[in-house]
Amino acid sequence: MVVDRTQKYFNNLFYDSAIPMLIIDPDTGKIIDANQAAGKFYGWSTGQLRNMNITQINTLSYEQIRGEMLIASEQKRNFFKFEHRLKSGDIRNVEVFSNIIDISGKAYLHSSIHDITEAVKAENELKMSEERFRAMIEGAPDPIFIQTNHRFAYLNKRAIALFGAKSEDELIGTPVMDRFHHDYHDRIKARIKKLNIDKKLVLTPLEQKFLRLDGSEVWVETTGEPIFYKGSHGALVFARDISDRKKLEQSYNHNLALQTAMTQSTPLATYSIDPDGYVLSWNTAAEEMFGWRAEEIIGKMLPIIPDDKKEEFNYNRKQIINGNAINGKELIRKRKNDELFNCRLFTAPIYNNQGETIGIMANMEDITEQKLAQQKLILLSRAVEQSPDSVLITNTHGTIEFCNPALLRISGYSKEEVIGHNPRIFSSGNKTKEEYQQLWHTITKGEIWEGEFLNRKKNGETYWESTTISPITNASGKITHYLAIRKDITLQKQVNQELIEAKEQAEESDRLKTAFLSNMSHEIRTPMNSIMGFASLLPEEESKELIMQYGNIIYQNSEQLVNIIDGIVMYSKLQTRQFTYNPAHFNVNKLFDDLKHAFEITNTPKEVSLVIEKQFDEEFNIFTDHEKLRQILYNLISNAFKYTHKGNIKAGYYLDEDDITFYVSDSGIGIPENDLPHIFERFYRGGNINEATVRGTGIGLSIVKELVDLLDGAIWVESDPDGKSGEKGSTFYVKTKLNR
Repeated sequence: MVVDRTQKYFNNLFYDSAIPMLIIDPDTGKIIDANQAAGKFYGWSTGQLRNMNITQINTLSYEQIRGEMLIASEQKRNFFKFEHRLKSGDIRNVEVFSNIIDISGKAYLHSSIHDITEAVKAENELKMSEERFRAMIEGAPDPIFIQTNHRFAYLNKRAIALFGAKSEDELIGTPVMDRFHHDYHDRIKARIKKLNIDKKLVLTPLEQKFLRLDGSEVWVETTGEPIFYKGSHGALVFARDISDRKKLEQSYNHNLALQTAMTQSTPLATYSIDPDGYVLSWNTAAEEMFGWRAEEIIGKMLPIIPDDKKEEFNYNRKQIINGNAINGKELIRKRKNDELFNCRLFTAPIYNNQGETIGIMANMEDITEQKLAQQKLILLSRAVEQSPDSVLITNTHGTIEFCNPALLRISGYSKEEVIGHNPRIFSSGNKTKEEYQQLWHTITKGEIWEGEFLNRKKNGETYWESTTISPITNASGKITHYLAIRKDITLQKQVNQELIEAKEQAEESDRLKTAFLSNMSHEIRTPMNSIMGFASLLPEEESKELIMQYGNIIYQNSEQLVNIIDGIVMYSKLQTRQFTYNPAHFNVNKLFDDLKHAFEITNTPKEVSLVIEKQFDEEFNIFTDHEKLRQILYNLISNAFKYTHKGNIKAGYYLDEDDITFYVSDSGIGIPENDLPHIFERFYRGGNINEATVRGTGIGLSIVKELVDLLDGAIWVESDPDGKSGEKGSTFYVKTKLNR
């Protein structure tokens, strides 16, 4: 009864649960059972899930899953993080909690699945946000640090240098109050309370003294804002070293003449105004920048403010008088000729001996050229981004740090698959190790390397690129990066290759044409001379025996001339593609009977007999081009008679599954082994042929080969010119599909 109640309780807990649950056989990975929540989550019905294996859901193989389970067992945990595949094909991040349950004496895995996709996504986004935040702070021009629980939790490089430390480790975890001058402890504690406890911004800059690790003092101006950092509330503190400014103020208070000399010598436009905006001083650089001479402007309202910027100016003026200096702010100001230009403003209040603000000291930097440079940089950046050629930048170790959209489009890779990797991901393996060494030798010397790569896309397709790699140096001339500009020249390569092949084909065609005409001229002239010579003797000859002999010679040479002309005509038709494949049903046995009869009525050697070998005695029909097959076999048999002086010539066929193979075998002179690879080439004749006794054009077998190609078949030859195998001679085979 207790067992029944337990089973019923488990069933209710399993089947009615809103959490996707699976029961899995740990030995095979087969899903034994699934609840409705699992069916809803994965998109398959529970019945479908029961017929599936966990590897159809988990993106890992079962061996990898077992490996994860082994690691979890060693770490004494029962939860796993996997990527699961839904029926829709979507991949979801899940956290799986598994326990061993006993069913009928067998151990099974009871797994609860929790979708953590959004949490993983949020975690990744948070990580990226933190990385961007850290990169921004590290690149900041001013010291920045974070304090939590009144101790240093983070410092950027500027802050580390400000405190006189060599590394962050000397400060992390130490009390922040140790680095504040004791005169400011009460004010600092109040500001920390406002930041850490009240969570309020501290925007009003505080001028104070920091203590370096060596005990020396440094004047800084600080602001702060609340921050939650690594699980603790704290403050993000921005500091600015104002030691130089404080020294300048002290120098001004002690010696106004010295200050005037300093302002006159600075390359920045430097001027001072009273609290109402009237000019007190105006240095030479200011005269050059704005166009007004000092005597034109001192004692008058500052004239450099454009009409639409006066409200902004009055606001900034009041802020500075109240102790809020402006440093590095970019503004629009006006020259005497009404030209507007970009500048950067640095200011400081001027105090009297009683600490009262009596004016404002301003340094102005003309950043017109910088702005133009920035615009050019933006233009260059857009040009790179929009370039049709691939552009990538690597560090000195060859790791890719930048790539433009064209590279991604051409290669098929995503940005995430490229950034942080080596360009070897594009390699097709056509460059040798020595070539890469030469490349690196060139660019590490500061020289430009140019060459071509056969690269491979993500889908495996190869493509050619013309590549220029040049070093990028810093102001001191040290190489910091390498720039590669790669142009896709695949089409150009194909066109060039086609031109080369076309040129070679044209040259080969011209050569073959010349050889053909020369050979044909010789082959036609030889029988023609015999015909004409013996024909001229006939009228004067009275002997019937000699007349018959002359007539026989004339007939044989005429027959040879006809064969030559037939070969020329067929060769011409093949070259001009006048032959087409015209299949029909016919009796292959009758074809061989016709061939035998054709050779019996011709003047073939009596010492050589033609034997036809048929696999079937009855009618056997095939479906192919009758005329072309007849021409192929006729030429092969004719060749066999030409090079066989005695013995047998066998011609026949046999079936091999879906193919039919025809053969012509002779006991003739055979073909030397070194001639076999060339035997089907046009105008090629074997090295063991006696030209004086056996005439030929050298196109017979090449015609046979092209006819076989028209039948979509194959031809090859086996030969033993020395009789080492026991049978001297040659056998030609022609295989084609058996279509009935």
